[in-house]
Amino acid sequence: MNVIFAPPATGKTHYCKRVNTNTLDEVMFGDMKSLRGLVDSHAKFTGCEPTVVLGIESRSVEELASDPFVSVKLVYPSRDMKEEYRQRFINRGNDMYGWAKEILHRWDEMIDYCEKVEGVEKIQLTKGQYLTDVL
Repeated sequence: MNVIFAPPATGKTHYCKRVNTNTLDEVMFGDMKSLRGLVDSHAKFTGCEPTVVLGIESRSVEELASDPFVSVKLVYPSRDMKEEYRQRFINRGNDMYGWAKEILHRWDEMIDYCEKVEGVEKIQLTKGQYLTDVL
């Protein structure tokens, strides 16, 4: 299984449309066992295993990184892109008092987390880049 983790406003939806896969949210399946079941049933139905795209807020990065049958990519913005992401959230029409505000408030914590995760392929976005630019 191929899994891509990326934060909001990195172009997950656009990427998924381009490669004909779905963005999934951890809330949809609850845990990795359920995710594996979803992927397996999709593979049986379509004959191919999908690429799963998840939000970086998922707590499953380390769990999936330790699975030898899973290829994990972690795509995240460089630390200096905080203001660009603030503008991306505004351009998308996000409520700047909700989760977008929380992400920006915890920006350094998110980047620190991404930098510390081991066992995954890491791709750091630079100014103006989205998933489709690096994958």
